[in-house]
Amino acid sequence: MYITRKRNDNLKGIIVSGAIYKSIPNWLSIFQSFVFKIMPKSNFQSMGLSKKQVINLMKSVDINLETDLAKVELPSLIICGEKDRINMKSSKEINKLIKNSNLQIIDNAGHEINKEQPLKFAEVLNNFIN
Repeated sequence: MYITRKRNDNLKGIIVSGAIYKSIPNWLSIFQSFVFKIMPKSNFQSMGLSKKQVINLMKSVDINLETDLAKVELPSLIICGEKDRINMKSSKEINKLIKNSNLQIIDNAGHEINKEQPLKFAEVLNNFIN
C-alpha cells in the first residue's frame, strides 16, 4: 500500500488482500512473536525467508497509513475471508478509508483465501480487473 503514497499514472487500481494499515497493538505483537518462535522452521520456507528473518520483519513493522489511504482515489478492491479474525476489522476500516473501494468477503475462507478458496479468489480478482 506504500505505492499509493506517490502519484503513479501507470497504476489503474489497487487490490488489497489480508492487509493491515496500522501497527498491531504491542501485546498482539508479543503474542505473534511467541507463536512464530514455536512454529517449525518448515512453515517459513514457503515464504522464502528464514524463521529468524520473519520474526525480525514482524518486529520492525511500524506503520500508520490512515491518512494516506484517505487520499487514495483509485478503484480499490479489498478482499478478506469471512473467517479471517486477524484482518476482518482492518479490511472494513480500509474499505471505509478509501473512497472508491469495494470490500469482498469470501465465504468459507480464513486468512489464506488464495489457498482455501482459490477459484472464488480468482473470480473476484478477475471481476475487478475486467
